[in-house]
Amino acid sequence: MSMNDEFCEVGGETISASDLTVPKAKNFANAIENSNYATLITCKRSNLDSEIIVFNVKVQVGQKTAEDIKKYERLAVVFEKSDTIMPDVLALRKNFPLVPHINLRSEELPRSLCITEQHFSEWRLRYTGATFLENIRTWLALTAKGILHAEDQPLEPLLIGSLGELILPSDFFREDRDSELISITFVETGDQRSVLIAEQPEVVDKSRNSLKYVATILQSTPQLHGIIRSAPENLLELREYLICGNIDLFRELRNLLIEWKKEHKEKGILDARLVIIICLPKIRNRNSIPEEPEIRAFLTAETLKKIGTEIGLWTERDGY
Repeated sequence: MSMNDEFCEVGGETISASDLTVPKAKNFANAIENSNYATLITCKRSNLDSEIIVFNVKVQVGQKTAEDIKKYERLAVVFEKSDTIMPDVLALRKNFPLVPHINLRSEELPRSLCITEQHFSEWRLRYTGATFLENIRTWLALTAKGILHAEDQPLEPLLIGSLGELILPSDFFREDRDSELISITFVETGDQRSVLIAEQPEVVDKSRNSLKYVATILQSTPQLHGIIRSAPENLLELREYLICGNIDLFRELRNLLIEWKKEHKEKGILDARLVIIICLPKIRNRNSIPEEPEIRAFLTAETLKKIGTEIGLWTERDGY
């Protein structure tokens, strides 16, 4: 933490520590006031539903860190009056790094730290303010070293949210596939989930005069696991997400549609819907090699004809 750091604002009515009414909040504020490693900044009350403790904490960091964690960090902890959910630990520094074990929220800032994987019903039984404060300091110290996620733990997902499953051929990711057309069979399972089956066009039922769903494969550069995001809901959001994987989605689609239109026009290719299959290699830390890929498929709502128009490849006047 430096003089130039900017912090997210914390809303609510300012109150004194003695006016806190949520037991866990009172206990936590008391732990801060009795700690040699933390300083109480202020207390807030939000619409009588929660109480918030804002404080500075000293972190044990070395001269060189794997992540941009400062020796002193400013945090806020939100305690709900209902005491039914885990307190939300927020890193208030606006440029706090995007690291593994950050909770997914509707707003990116302030970042919400996932301090424990324990279920709240178990965690609350052992709660003390002093222990919770030390857990926060430990989270920050281990994150600074890049070792918060243990070596024997499985890698965490990059995206959350899925409405179905994707079945792929065993040779699906062979190196010579490039822009080869892939047919997709869409199967409803009856339990509000869908199954997508990827096949080579030559093995698809020959009685079908056209393809309803087609797919392409894109592979990103390795991604640090555990930086969890919501699944993109449209092509623009997917394009923004793939920038970090060095994929220019719209450029890839433009090249693909031009080639497919020329080679597969007899299959009614432009009337098919597109499935974009993404291979996301995952790494444990920024200096490690990829351990396993995360495979995600995105089914577009529009036909290739409409997508080509939306990404500026052609216009309706072109007769496409």
